[in-house]
Amino acid sequence: MTFSMGDVFLRPMMDNLNKARGPVSAIFGILSAMTLVTGPIATIFTNTYGCRKVTTVGACLGAAGFLASYFWANLWFYYLAIGITGGIGFGLIYLPAIVSVGFYFESKRSFAMASQLEIPM
Repeated sequence: MTFSMGDVFLRPMMDNLNKARGPVSAIFGILSAMTLVTGPIATIFTNTYGCRKVTTVGACLGAAGFLASYFWANLWFYYLAIGITGGIGFGLIYLPAIVSVGFYFESKRSFAMASQLEIPM
């Protein structure tokens, strides 16, 4: 979802904000960057608190960012709400979702990980 949002929402957001492609595309660039930058922090939290709690906090944080962006249509607020808050939320969801599969499956771990990541075997 993180990497495909720009394809779906770019044109409507450009029209809504009355901005060019570059500034609006930066929203999705910040979103992707924050998702990936949050990885080390999500690792520490996942090892400390567990996959379920970190994923739940990430889902709430991401939802709060996207919900907040509904109420105020401003480019800089979108950078903050969607880009930073949503990106951190997605980052807290992404890593535990991958790690939890490895913890759950004992015997066919490689097949489960490949199925989750959609890697052909």
